[in-house]
Amino acid sequence: MMTKFARRAGQGAAMKIGKRSRALVALSLVSVAAGGAMAQGMKVGELKALHAWANKTPPGPFSLHAVGTVTAPTPCYEAVGEYAGDDKSNPPVYRVKITVRQLPGNCVQKLADIPFRYGQPNYAGTHAQMTIFSDQDSKTVPIDVVR
Repeated sequence: MMTKFARRAGQGAAMKIGKRSRALVALSLVSVAAGGAMAQGMKVGELKALHAWANKTPPGPFSLHAVGTVTAPTPCYEAVGEYAGDDKSNPPVYRVKITVRQLPGNCVQKLADIPFRYGQPNYAGTHAQMTIFSDQDSKTVPIDVVR
C-alpha cells in the first residue's frame, strides 16, 4: 500500500519528467525549424564558390582546373566534373558539367554543399572564360592564368 507522501512524490517525479520531455520536444522542433529555414535558402544543384585557372608555368605540360561546391540532397553524394565541349560563341567558352552521384549507405536527410574539382591535363587552349553548370544552375567565371 502506497502512502499519501509516496503518491505525491511519484506524481512530482512524473511531472518533472513530463516538463523535461515537453522542453526537449520544443527544443527539437525549434532545431528542425531552424534547419529548415537554413535549407530553404539552398537549392539542389546550386553552384557556389567557383574558381577556374589555367596553369601555364614552364616547362609544362599546361593544365586547366576548376573548383567549387554544388548543393546535393544529402551529404552522401560526390560531385564529378566532366568536359562538355566549347560554347559556340566567339571567343569560345570552355564548358564543364557537374554531376552529383549518390554514394551507397544510409545518410542523414539534409541538404549539403559538396566540393568538386575538375582538372584537364595537357591543356593547350586559349579560353578566357569557363561555364560551369549542373542540372539546375549555370555560372560563367573568368579563367585566371598562372604563369
